[in-house]
Formats: sequence, structure tokens, C-alpha cells
Amino acid sequence: MKLLLTNHELDVAKGGTQAFIMDFAPTLKARGHEVAVYAPRLGPLAEELRGRGVPVMAEVRCSPFTPEMIHGQHHLPTMTALCAFPETPAIYYCHGYRPWEEQPPVHPRIRRYVGMAKVMTDWLAGATGRKPEEVAVVPNSIRLERFQQVRTLGLHPRRALVFGNTAISGENLAKLRQACEQRGLTLDLVGATFGTTTVAPQDLLPEYDVVFAVGRCALEALASGCAVIPFSSVGAMPMVLPDTFERHAEINFAVPETVRPLTVEFLVQNLEQFDSGRAAEVTRLVRSRLGFEQTCHQFEELYAQVGEEWRVVARPAESEERAAVVTYLEALSSRMGSTDQRYTELLEIKDRTRLRLGKMKTKFDALEQKHTELRGKYDALGKKWDWMERRLPGVVRNWLLRGFK
Repeated sequence: MKLLLTNHELDVAKGGTQAFIMDFAPTLKARGHEVAVYAPRLGPLAEELRGRGVPVMAEVRCSPFTPEMIHGQHHLPTMTALCAFPETPAIYYCHGYRPWEEQPPVHPRIRRYVGMAKVMTDWLAGATGRKPEEVAVVPNSIRLERFQQVRTLGLHPRRALVFGNTAISGENLAKLRQACEQRGLTLDLVGATFGTTTVAPQDLLPEYDVVFAVGRCALEALASGCAVIPFSSVGAMPMVLPDTFERHAEINFAVPETVRPLTVEFLVQNLEQFDSGRAAEVTRLVRSRLGFEQTCHQFEELYAQVGEEWRVVARPAESEERAAVVTYLEALSSRMGSTDQRYTELLEIKDRTRLRLGKMKTKFDALEQKHTELRGKYDALGKKWDWMERRLPGVVRNWLLRGFK
């Protein structure tokens, strides 16, 4: 099948959707499909994907073929692809609630909406006017051949890691550090937020006993044999254990916004749940049920279902498609207006911050100049002291320094 995948960018930030595309597109190609990727903003990730034999373009009209199916991710490139190929059906794969680019567009040629977790089905149905049973679920997954190294945990955890690109407040990090100290764990931080990203998590994760992460990062840690506590800017959830695995999987190992405020006591209690045997059982569940091959198979089944429907279903009227595009553009214009306002506010904050930094730099330069002057006087006094040490007899030196003792 000729498949066109979309994503809002394939630049340098390797978040969840980018990581998915980087794995998914070459795998589909290896499974016999003709695949291309459209993303308006390109960079090193796009070059890497091209190096693996997958065409990537910033302009959808440059697609090397007319697709038989559009696999949409992010509403703007998805709607652009739908407009560019008016005879092609689509599915829309939604990876999350919060990012504005994830909001599902409504269009008559989007034949299936797909969520990454079961908890997303009601939300997707409500946002698109579909019934919950008409929304498919394809859970997050892991490339097992990449994460082959599985850690064997000891009886007591020693090393902990915060892993992921999610911004964490200083207050929550302080609570986490305190909890780890109480349990005797050293804590490391890896992620774009901390300026310590890694391109080889499969090598890093097996070095840790406990990992604090959400989503795909949590899944990678679980597949590597680590005990995992979902932890994000919102707060934390209980440790993933065999009896809570299903509940965590249904929400994509995330932390709901309704979670209680984070406390040190909660974190300590969860660290006390550490058990190497139960952690190994969770790793077995992940590796047996959430492998990437299952994801590819599920999507291929969806493509086949939608393709079969498309051959027999009546095509949407041109007026229906035009109305969908107008409604989408109106919503986009409203959102862009508020975005412009926020952008203006951020520019003003930036200018004020620059002014404050300029004043601070002026003060710092003055202090540095004063420090240099004092350092010069100190060095001069030091030289005089050395001269006295070498030249003056002990009695005279003691007499001169009598007032300083």
C-alpha cells in the first residue's frame, strides 16, 4: 500500500511522535509498503530518515506518489495532506491531550480516529462527533530488538533516574531528591529539560534500578527491566506493579491532571514498594504485549479495513469537504489569534528580562572590577609581607605586627 505519514516536524527534538515516525516509517517500508513522510519543518531527523530509504518532504505536493492512505499525526499537516489528495481516505493517530497540535481535526475522509490509550476514546469521540466504539486504540509500544539488554535487579535499589523531556518544577524535583535520599538512592536527571539528552536510552536505562518517567520513556524503562514510577510536571502515580499494570497501560503510563499534590511521603511509600520479582514480571508483560510488531500489525489491519470501506462507500460531497475545511480554518484562526497575543506577551517578557539581565550584568561588571582592584591590593600586601618575612629580624617583625595580634 502507498502510505503518506504526517507529523508537524522532523527537526531535532525527538519527542514521542518523532520517535514513533522514525521507527514506524522504515518498518512499514521493510514490510513491503511504499512510504513517504510529510512534515512542514525538517532537520537532522528528516535526513536520518532519508538515509534509511524513506522520502521526506516539507511540501506535500512533492510526494513521490499519490497515497492510497493518509496516516495523519497532528492536525495541520493532516488537513494539508487531505486537501492535497482529495481522493485519499485517512486515519488520524492522536498521541496526547495537551499539545495543541494533537487536537483531532474533523473531516469526512478521516475514516478512523485512533488513540494511544484507552482513556482517550471518550475524549476523541466527543471532540470528533464519533461514537466511542468507532475510535480505535493502538497503544504505545517498544522496539524490542533495540532494547535487548534487560537489567537484573538486586534486592535493594541504589540508583534512580528522572528520564524524559517533560519539564519538572524545581519544587517537585526537590521533593523527589529528598525521598531518594531517605531511601538511600542516588538520583540522576536525563532529558532535554536538564540539558542531558541521550541518543542511546537502550544503553543508559539498564544502569538504573528505579526510573521516574511517563509515556514512551516509562515504557522504555520497563522494557529494560527497571522499576518505574510515573512522574511528570503534574505529580506522580504509584509504582507500576503487575496488579496495576492494566490501569497504567490504559492511561499510557501517564500522570492524570487530577492526581493529588505531590508529597515526599507518597514518593517514599512508592519507593518502599520496590520488589525485583514484581518488576521482572512487569517487564515480561511489556515485552510480551507491547512490542512494535503488534503496533504495525494493528495499523495494517486498520488500513485494510478503511481501504475496503473506501471502495464501497459513497464519497463525501464536495460541499461537505469544503464545510469541514472552513470549520477547521475558523477554529485555527481563533487559536492563532490567541497565540499571536501570547507571542506578543512573551516578547514583552523577553524584553523586560533582557533589561533586567543588562542591569545585573552592569552590577556584576562593577563587582568584578572592584574584585580586581581588591585583588591587586591584596597581592601588593602579600609581596610586602614576603619582603618582611625575608628581610626583617624576628624581633623587629614582631614589634611591627604587635597591633595585629
